[in-house]
Amino acid sequence: MKSFFLFLAVLVLPHSVAVTPSLANEKSITIGDVAKVVGAPVKLVPRDACEGAGGDLNFALKEDGRLILMVRFLDGDKFKPLASDKNSYKAPVKGVGDEAFSGPLTDPQYILILRKGKQTVSLSTYFNTTGPVKEPLLTTAQLAELGRVIASRL
Repeated sequence: MKSFFLFLAVLVLPHSVAVTPSLANEKSITIGDVAKVVGAPVKLVPRDACEGAGGDLNFALKEDGRLILMVRFLDGDKFKPLASDKNSYKAPVKGVGDEAFSGPLTDPQYILILRKGKQTVSLSTYFNTTGPVKEPLLTTAQLAELGRVIASRL
């Protein structure tokens, strides 16, 4: 359990520890990229503009403003501790960056962590809380597709 909290702590690092968001980060994945994978119009939400928008890039459905994707850009040295955490690591995801995995260990998976060169990127989706079953809004396959887009531009 302690290692799972380490996993979460790394994902919500203070702004000064994470790689500073930049125009380069915004170019690594666009509104159009996310809309294509999601199949609906989306918008970019500034960090801390609403509850849950804690990523370097936050995407929401244009129709209702519901957050669907948070992207964090971290230093490359964050990948190995996350990947070695048995509570965080569910399965490798092939074909995304130099290496990638889905998490957390328990179902359902809603996080994809990838490393490309000296950059680690975390993609997290949010949960549908309106229905009887609480499911991630994006699948692991969709997160992987978005991860491939980001990795191709790093």
